[in-house]
Amino acid sequence: MQFLLCWLGITSSQIQAVAGVAAVIVAAIVAVVAWKQKLAAEAQAKAAIDQTAAAKEQALAAKEQVIAAKQQTETSFRIADIQTSPHISITPAQNHIGVLLKGQVAFLNNGNGVAANLRLKYRDGLPGDDLQISAQSLVIRDSFNALIDEGRAAKSGLVLTYTTIFGSKCSLEFQWNGLISKAINERLTIEYAESVK
Repeated sequence: MQFLLCWLGITSSQIQAVAGVAAVIVAAIVAVVAWKQKLAAEAQAKAAIDQTAAAKEQALAAKEQVIAAKQQTETSFRIADIQTSPHISITPAQNHIGVLLKGQVAFLNNGNGVAANLRLKYRDGLPGDDLQISAQSLVIRDSFNALIDEGRAAKSGLVLTYTTIFGSKCSLEFQWNGLISKAINERLTIEYAESVK
């Protein structure tokens, strides 16, 4: 044992030098490992940022596709609604032998679709402005007559409201000129229904 202690005493500076070199080598290895871990962490963070950016781009592209599909559906819905819309003609009412009926107006559907939820009113909003009509809906090539006050119809005008089979709300406003038995100042307003809520 003394030999060992003697040997350690003699070689202590060499052992310390070797231990110092070994410590430097271990520190260098730890530094290299830490540097590689830092680079890997940075690469992983960059990949995560890139992946997040790609996901945002995909979400934006998907949102744009949804908007485009909705617009295409709305356009198709509108086209179908227009193609199947009724077209109401206003003419003087006639009896079965073609004699004009005083104080009556005829409504004929010349369009390609049904006019539903029919309602005929004077535009003045005074009491009794709602007229009784025989039809609730008007199919293609069908008609109905309405009894009107020609003076009131000439002054305030009338409005026929109805809906299309796609739910669009239509208002046909006009004045009735009893002297020439003709509708004048006709104006059709359409409030299109939304296909997608």
